[in-house]
Amino acid sequence: MMKNKVIQGNNIDILKQYPDNYFDSIVTDPPYGIDFLQKDWDSNTGAVETWEQCFRVLKPGGHMLAFSAARTYHNLATNIESVGFDIRDQLMWLYASGFPKAQDVGKAIQKRQGVVKTEVKKGMNNYDNEEGKSNSMNGSYKTEYNSTIPTSPEAQQWAGWKTALKPAHEPIVMARKPFKGSCVDNVLTHGVGALNIDATRIDNLTDVEKNWTPQRQHVKSTIDLGGAKPGDTQSMYNDAGRYPSNVIGEVEGYQQYFYCPKVNRAERHIGFENNHPTVKPVALMKYLVKLVTPAGGKVLDPFTGSGSTGMAAVELDYDFTGCELDADYVAIANNRITAWKNKTDLENNLLPEEWFEEE
Repeated sequence: MMKNKVIQGNNIDILKQYPDNYFDSIVTDPPYGIDFLQKDWDSNTGAVETWEQCFRVLKPGGHMLAFSAARTYHNLATNIESVGFDIRDQLMWLYASGFPKAQDVGKAIQKRQGVVKTEVKKGMNNYDNEEGKSNSMNGSYKTEYNSTIPTSPEAQQWAGWKTALKPAHEPIVMARKPFKGSCVDNVLTHGVGALNIDATRIDNLTDVEKNWTPQRQHVKSTIDLGGAKPGDTQSMYNDAGRYPSNVIGEVEGYQQYFYCPKVNRAERHIGFENNHPTVKPVALMKYLVKLVTPAGGKVLDPFTGSGSTGMAAVELDYDFTGCELDADYVAIANNRITAWKNKTDLENNLLPEEWFEEE
């Protein structure tokens, strides 16, 4: 029988209780080091000692997938590499729901000059105004808010100039613990080291795509692909779906090429009223867990948060261990994992109908 647990405490101390080479994979969403919403826990990208312990308890050849932010990815990747991991790739999770949080330079100049004229606007505030706070993680909300009007020459000159772009991706470090010998030797010895490509193919090929480029490229190959002789013309597609790439998410016009997870209110709040600010879609975490974890394997998340990795792991019948410092989030994670495993609320339609609307 598979087990799952979220342990409260410092992840360094918790992981010291586990033996070397214990976990098959690590899938985690650590702090981004950007002081997100002024949260103390987001002041760094995780202590180096945490990554040292992760390295120790992961099996040789085991993969770690760790989310980050665009401007702090280098800190996370460098720290992970410094403790001994090999950086294998950078995945990109793309999404359309990011919100801009930028200062309007023209409006700021106007306010500094002390002569401020404002107007009341109605509608969707996209978080680039100086008044109000968003109560939705997609960064927009219906409200009335005061907007500064640039009137001085200097303010008008810089009106529309802002300090940041709208975020639309999160990079994910793909790291692997080094091993001796070949990958074949390692998977036979430790059961890890490779990626489960067939379990994560993008199953959306149409008949037209199967018979046209780039899905059906006839090439003279120097290797045997599917039984054909080297040098024969071969079809470079697979009926099971597209070969997964290092890009996942929402890209209008290109979503058919990438895995595209969705999240709704039912998932966010299942089992508990969840106020965690950085909830990841369970579908996304399932995809990542499947990619790097052998069947029945042990999954570790040293930064559990609201428990999305645990929800994914228990649905896939993996053994899950999570670490979380905040007692409130431990309660949220445990309740969400239990509710997700039982799926009682969803099956009996006990949740409010509006929760099923996509955010």
